[in-house]
Amino acid sequence: MTSGSPPSPAEDTDALKRHILVHNEKTKLTASAANNIAIALFGGGFLLPIIGLSFPLSSAPPEGQVTLITMIVWALVAVALHNWGRTMLDGLR
Repeated sequence: MTSGSPPSPAEDTDALKRHILVHNEKTKLTASAANNIAIALFGGGFLLPIIGLSFPLSSAPPEGQVTLITMIVWALVAVALHNWGRTMLDGLR
């Protein structure tokens, strides 16, 4: 394309393809980040307390309803983040 002249149809098509590709990659990156945070929250908020309760250590979380409710809340937050990431992928073009 020369300066001042309108872009050719082929250049418009290439620019549109690049724009769509960039959009898709950004969407996948954001969805992946949400899923990675969900995995970390599930591991730290749900799995680690289960492991900690399995061993008689002084640093283990106390057994009780508060620990159980906290574990469930972290698991639900992780599932919500994971589903949000999956929903973002619906925006791929």
